[in-house]
Amino acid sequence: MIEIIKNTNDVDSYQLKVLCDEGKSFDIMFAGNFDLYWLISDKTFKDEKTKISNFFIPKSDEQTIKSFDRLFKRFDAIRQIPCCRNVLNANDKILWVSDDGPEGETNELEIAKSNLGYEITFHQKEELSRLCAIRFSTSGSRNEKGAFAFMEMYECFNDKNKKNIENGSLDSIFER
Repeated sequence: MIEIIKNTNDVDSYQLKVLCDEGKSFDIMFAGNFDLYWLISDKTFKDEKTKISNFFIPKSDEQTIKSFDRLFKRFDAIRQIPCCRNVLNANDKILWVSDDGPEGETNELEIAKSNLGYEITFHQKEELSRLCAIRFSTSGSRNEKGAFAFMEMYECFNDKNKKNIENGSLDSIFER
């Protein structure tokens, strides 16, 4: 389930709390620097040594599943573009390297699709950070089209697009 929290900062935005199985959650937020972040602020890492944290969204959570289905449809189209293939390992998996730093040294997000739902895995590689944050830069991203696909997923939860969620359509930011 996704809980929508109105932010009271300079940017008129929402923080999304994605509630997963076992009472775990992660946040999706639009920051003042106009970049999107997925983050874990609590210590929900399963393995402190590897710094990996897994979340599962079951098929029974229809609203959240619809959002992830849309994201995967967008990535299916992006995957057809030769310069963007490195973002999608296979049809059922998205791997995103945070735009915060160089590949291999910065956090990674993996989203895997299965018949049961979606598994979201955060790989924390930044040793000094107490948060595991994944950045989707709106300017200067390694994969701009991929970053905008994640932004589109977030956008469908904004106040002006709530009706789109209810009727199953999506006003794509790619078409504006």
